[in-house]
Amino acid sequence: MRFLLPLVFVAGPGFAAVDADLPTWPDPATFTPGQENKFRLPGFAPYLAYPDKDPYYNVLMVPANYDPKRSYPLGIEFQPQNGKPSSWFLAHANDNQSFVLGVSWMIPASAKDRKEGDETKGPDDVHIGPILHMATIQWVLEHFNVDRARVFVGGMSAGGWAASSEGMSGFFKNVSTHFVILNAGNRGTYNPAWFAGDFAFVASGTADFNNAAALQAIDELSKAKLDVTHYEEPGIGHDVGPQTYIKLAEWYRRFDPSAHAQEWLDQATAALADKATKDPTAALAQLAEVATLGENSPQGKAAREALLAREGDALTTYERGYDALLHRRYAEAQKLLIAAQKAAAKTRTPRIMTLASKRLAEIQEWMFSEESVALQAAHAAGRDLEAAALAQDCATRWKDEPKDWPANITMWIKVTTALAQAQKPDPKHRQAQLDLVKWRLALMTAKADGAADNKKGHDILSAIVDALPDSGEAAEAKELLTRWPVVEAKK
Repeated sequence: MRFLLPLVFVAGPGFAAVDADLPTWPDPATFTPGQENKFRLPGFAPYLAYPDKDPYYNVLMVPANYDPKRSYPLGIEFQPQNGKPSSWFLAHANDNQSFVLGVSWMIPASAKDRKEGDETKGPDDVHIGPILHMATIQWVLEHFNVDRARVFVGGMSAGGWAASSEGMSGFFKNVSTHFVILNAGNRGTYNPAWFAGDFAFVASGTADFNNAAALQAIDELSKAKLDVTHYEEPGIGHDVGPQTYIKLAEWYRRFDPSAHAQEWLDQATAALADKATKDPTAALAQLAEVATLGENSPQGKAAREALLAREGDALTTYERGYDALLHRRYAEAQKLLIAAQKAAAKTRTPRIMTLASKRLAEIQEWMFSEESVALQAAHAAGRDLEAAALAQDCATRWKDEPKDWPANITMWIKVTTALAQAQKPDPKHRQAQLDLVKWRLALMTAKADGAADNKKGHDILSAIVDALPDSGEAAEAKELLTRWPVVEAKK
């Protein structure tokens, strides 16, 4: 599988590029199942983790006895205030049988004078958290087998508040499916109506100072038509009580196919065989969840066979399209997902129609994330000519992006343009940076027209690697080459 972009992030314009040895991309094969694995992505070097003041890091709990042929749920756990990235709350809800990505708040490495509690404040605050978190989520999706129908977002206290302020924002619209709000409520710029029909678990103690906020969140989420489960533990203050853990585990098991495999298989089979069933969507979704158990499970294997019999080419085409998206082959993904929609319409398989529509919308989000993060990476590395060119493209390409996507493109144009004019890179680096922008966009949008252009782009990127060894431009060119469709030009 292809690694995501080797990017360098900064917190905002005006901060100097961080000149440090960057960690290499982690090797997923070294992650130990059944425990938290601490890891850093190279692009996070300019940040410090709040409140550790340590270089930014994440933790990933890998399911115990992880089987790559089986799909597992993913939890995205935001740290509580004064805490550290961890998988504690979500992993313990299901006895370490899911992925849990622990994320942190971050501050720029240059903002060492900030006080605890100020992690989201400052003159250059650009609300970059969602982009950083999404880049990490995408890395997990690419390298591990995740069930996209079970993506739990939440945490305790400040982490619970983040379940709404970030997990219900536009950037997470096509990611979040379940919410866990512990000792917290709702706040920020978010839209629970996007998640109507999804599920939330809200818990607090009767002595918790956030109890009233939790009760208000229950009312708001219920009105937005989420399926809300609430538990209020007597006498518990701002903590997760022992009974809350039990209730959370019970709630989680509602969605766990390993706990209901034969029951769900029988129910779905019966519903699909019943001529009175007018809409098979729910039954097919039930089969799909059992199928996540993989071929080593008798029920999982039977469910997969039943789905293939019913959805056929629509299912397999969708899966190929989703795989192309995970590898950032956007044009191929779009083509296959549209084909999956057409096949689903012919065979009347609404589940695939819905999934393909979600993934088609997600293509734009992945592209936005790639380009906006790439321009910040170039800025952090001191390649502001490249950053300015990407910012200018973003201003046109993403002018209609959802309001809560943290683009801040106008600001980036101003800062990077000024720096690019001051830097005046030598001709070799200047041309390399412009070529990197041109061919990144060609790769993203499939604008390399035909075999000749594909070969030309490949040759130019290869020339950057040869001419500027050990440079940031060469490292970026190498990454683009891992994705490049090498096609020989016609003679």
